[in-house]
Amino acid sequence: MVSPSEINKKVILAKAGSGKTTYITTDDAFNFKRIIYITYTNNNVANIKEHLSKNRNISTDHVLVCTYHTFLIKNFFQPFIREFQQYFESEFFLNSGLNWVEESVISRHKRFAKKENVTYWCDKQGRIYGNRLSSLIIEGKFASQFQESLQRLGKFCDLIVVDEFQDFTSADAKFLKRLMTEFEKEVIFVGDLFQACVATTAPRQSPYKDVRILDEEAFVRKRLNLPKTKVKVDLDSFVKSHRISTKVANFVSTNLGIKISSDGQHTGQVQYLDVENIDSLLEQTSKILVYKSVEKIPLKFRDKALTWKLSKGLTFDDTTVILTKSALDILTNDKKLKEASNAQINSLYVALTRSLSNVFLITPNVWDNYKKKI
Repeated sequence: MVSPSEINKKVILAKAGSGKTTYITTDDAFNFKRIIYITYTNNNVANIKEHLSKNRNISTDHVLVCTYHTFLIKNFFQPFIREFQQYFESEFFLNSGLNWVEESVISRHKRFAKKENVTYWCDKQGRIYGNRLSSLIIEGKFASQFQESLQRLGKFCDLIVVDEFQDFTSADAKFLKRLMTEFEKEVIFVGDLFQACVATTAPRQSPYKDVRILDEEAFVRKRLNLPKTKVKVDLDSFVKSHRISTKVANFVSTNLGIKISSDGQHTGQVQYLDVENIDSLLEQTSKILVYKSVEKIPLKFRDKALTWKLSKGLTFDDTTVILTKSALDILTNDKKLKEASNAQINSLYVALTRSLSNVFLITPNVWDNYKKKI
């Protein structure tokens, strides 16, 4: 049996603002290694690059930062494009482009297409459907290509870091599980389960959607099928947030049931606003967070408005959160909290944990009365 000290595969479960990005880009454990950083969005790529620029011990010559689908295309699809082409024996010419039409649209228009037919995987221009790329790569018939890709990666890469792993769902999660367990070198996944469902590779297929997360380690092991003998799960290193204040952390813990604490470096509180204070507060606040559309914000404040979803991973001096009715119910009614979906709770969790100081809350009634006055 492999001892924990010999395990070179790790999942780090972190809370919002607890320093996981700083850790994976500046800690001494990563110095002088050849690293591939994989993340979901271009914003996350830029964030990791910014952190890396501050660490002189991690050479840019030895580091690659890319989105997940760029990683797949460059390492698992492009090198074998002829093999894919030959297998399907199709008149279509496969290229390296991706088509990002929604899976529901593909299924509706190609409900009779079979996996043995290239039209199941790509459009008429030969572009692979982005939502099906992972599935194509890990198809059993292409097992040798998959293993060859892993072996090639092992020759020039010492460590693969997957940031925000909770954003990857469905076949993407299956691919990551195989990457974790079958790549011979070191692999680290970092993420926050309570930020799942906010922005994912396949929202309707999220493995975090319908089950309330009580035991984080048991949940992630079951959903990603990660054996204890091969993968270590770290629950304790990144619980304290360096971003939010103690009062904000206590509010989140009490009202959302998510265990998070603060390192106490920042001061601030959660405060509900009344109509009289809104205009002056919005003038001064760093960022206004809305659930869905910034178009509902008065024009003079629209440049500082952002949706809860797009605020993920970002930090502001202070925030004003405009609550939906369901969000207010979750925060003020234990029964509604128990009935709420993970997606509802996690979106609110993201919105409440962006501020270095105060978090101001505007209820739907107060917001409606304010808009009537302007």
